[in-house]
Amino acid sequence: MKAIITLFLVIITASSSWGETVPVSTLRKIFHSAVMDASLISPFIVEMDKIKDPTPIELAYKAAAEALKAQEEWNPIEKLLYLKRYRRMITKAVELDIDEIEIRFLRFGIEYNIPSIFGFSKDMYDDKTLIIDNVSRIEKIEIDQYFAVYILTLLSDSGLCSSDEIRMVKSKIEMPVSSSLD
Repeated sequence: MKAIITLFLVIITASSSWGETVPVSTLRKIFHSAVMDASLISPFIVEMDKIKDPTPIELAYKAAAEALKAQEEWNPIEKLLYLKRYRRMITKAVELDIDEIEIRFLRFGIEYNIPSIFGFSKDMYDDKTLIIDNVSRIEKIEIDQYFAVYILTLLSDSGLCSSDEIRMVKSKIEMPVSSSLD
């Protein structure tokens, strides 16, 4: 509970000082926290709704907020409306920055979690390919450990990556000493 309160205070404090651009590391943290703890979805959505004239990466996180709204919605028609908004926003984010790995990872992760019956999972293979191809060219990825574990778990669980691809991604990310993916 203390961690939730602390995170919420960080979000409130950060949002008042964001100005025009939200730090990607902050977006990443509040998104990941919302994914891991459903009680933080609402604060994440509120913060994303505050962003006006988003950069492509901010637009991708705003799209993620729409997908989380769909996850929380019980009404199937409303759920579909949120997913359609997600699709429009994430497609635009990809068009604005087609080679941005993080935007592609967000789309990959969200599409992995949307039941295929909705028809929103058509880009997973292309996104996985772009992620793997670009990660292989990077010396080391500098991201927080919690997000590194999240990336590896999602890529591994998707079933779209070979064990060689997972090992390659893992070699590019500095992992915590004790990881469940060893």
